[in-house]
Amino acid sequence: MAVPTLQELMRIADEFNDICKIPNCTGSIDGKHCCIKCPPNAGSLFFNYKSFHSVNLLGVADANCCFTLIVVGAHECENNSSDFSKSSFGKVFSSGDLNVPPMSNIPGTSISIPR
Repeated sequence: MAVPTLQELMRIADEFNDICKIPNCTGSIDGKHCCIKCPPNAGSLFFNYKSFHSVNLLGVADANCCFTLIVVGAHECENNSSDFSKSSFGKVFSSGDLNVPPMSNIPGTSISIPR
């Protein structure tokens, strides 16, 4: 899955504002523990804090509930924040190398925030 371009992120932000009335939002993120059978020789590597073996799936969606990014395969007691920060997408985002839309005003105000 390709990382969204600047133009795609701006379109997503416009759709979030039009559909959900959430200004300057370029994605909604959530994760899910998916139950699995413990892989051979994995020990407790895939055993989560909910007391079952799982793989974490982390997804970012646009305003139409379509995935724009997925991160699959995190394990242990990872949470959404650490799954994101450890992913290649999260590292690019944190480093400032992702081509995110520029700051813009919240509609109807003079308050400028990142998209």
